[in-house]
Amino acid sequence: DAHLFDDIAGYNPTEINKHKAESFKEIAKHNKTLKVNTNDTIGLMTFIDSLVIGSKIWKSNTNAWTVTAILPKPLDVRGKTNWNSPFITAVDHRNRILNLSCHDFKYKAIYSGQPRTFRELHDPK
Repeated sequence: DAHLFDDIAGYNPTEINKHKAESFKEIAKHNKTLKVNTNDTIGLMTFIDSLVIGSKIWKSNTNAWTVTAILPKPLDVRGKTNWNSPFITAVDHRNRILNLSCHDFKYKAIYSGQPRTFRELHDPK
């Protein structure tokens, strides 16, 4: 590319790559701050407890579940949270109704806000 654009004034491939690297780091940092730690039970339960009706649970930059109903967490016979019983009703981006349990969040990539996409590097706005 550098040889093709050599005669264009202001074209500097080093600066362009440096800008892309900075953008990549910025996007990764943004997404890391929004990512919910679903591997940690306490962190996951804190996130689930923070949900209210109308909250969005982001799965990707275009896919989110919108919470429409929250029931009390189901308990098993020992009084602990039953991970497999649904207690959250949500609607996805295709208007499908989902009944979610704690198990649906465990070890999954979910975000508390809309993550950014690395496509921004190819198509800057």
